[in-house]
Amino acid sequence: MVAAVGVALAAAGAAGARSATAEFALRSRALDSPLRFVVYLPPGYVGSGLRYPVVYFLHGLPAAPGAFRTVFPEATLSELRRHALVVAPQGTKRPDADDEYLDLGPGRDWETAISNELPEYVDSHFRTIANRRGRAIIGISAGGYGALAIGLHHLGTYSVIESWSGYGEPTNAAGTQVRDLGSAKANQRASVHAAASSLRRAFLAHPTFLGFFVGASDTRPARPRAEGRGRASRVRGLCGRAHAEPVVATRTAVARPRARPPPAGGALKTPLRHFPPPCVEASFSIPRSPT
Repeated sequence: MVAAVGVALAAAGAAGARSATAEFALRSRALDSPLRFVVYLPPGYVGSGLRYPVVYFLHGLPAAPGAFRTVFPEATLSELRRHALVVAPQGTKRPDADDEYLDLGPGRDWETAISNELPEYVDSHFRTIANRRGRAIIGISAGGYGALAIGLHHLGTYSVIESWSGYGEPTNAAGTQVRDLGSAKANQRASVHAAASSLRRAFLAHPTFLGFFVGASDTRPARPRAEGRGRASRVRGLCGRAHAEPVVATRTAVARPRARPPPAGGALKTPLRHFPPPCVEASFSIPRSPT
């Protein structure tokens, strides 16, 4: 896989200052299969020597296994003034499957694959700001639920969490009923609503920007209501740059809205505002591929 990364970087370098995208795969123990994902490299990535923040984007479900390949138009991403890597992983291994980005047992532990294995791989193979202050997780529809659930379960990993037309509890594939995961403990852990009461304390320990967005024409979701808000705090990133992280919590509705995704460029401006800028570290090298 190191060779594949090298080929992608060489191709991006040949493109000069333009952006580039490439598909990769990591060996996932959580999924007992490769986890495939697309990486968007911003303009100037190859020659800059800078470390960049990373946006992890989760697509909607049910979907085909290759849905992650068409998340964002590259031309739109390259127009953003603040540059970051965008990583879009697959969210299903079977056509029309709807695992809701949950840990569902051997070979189906999507949360573990996306929250643990994927950032570890990306940080070791690309020049990233390799801590929570340089990571966002966002998604649309079922991906919006996945971003909320994974982000809130792993506040030590992400400093920006956004849901676009998402919801607060896992649903069936039709989006008409809350999904029963087989035990009260599993259902409670999967519920974003159940986590709301502890967000104020959790965000004091891990200052986080949490955003929930619905379209003006969405009729089923309730209007998001602020649950807690704290003062912005000053923090220091991996490369020594300070930036502010507002603390925002929202409450979402259970129903799954059917909405078109917001324009990629405009919607991504929000998480990028809460990132440290690309920055320089003394040294960086691509490690050997794991055996």
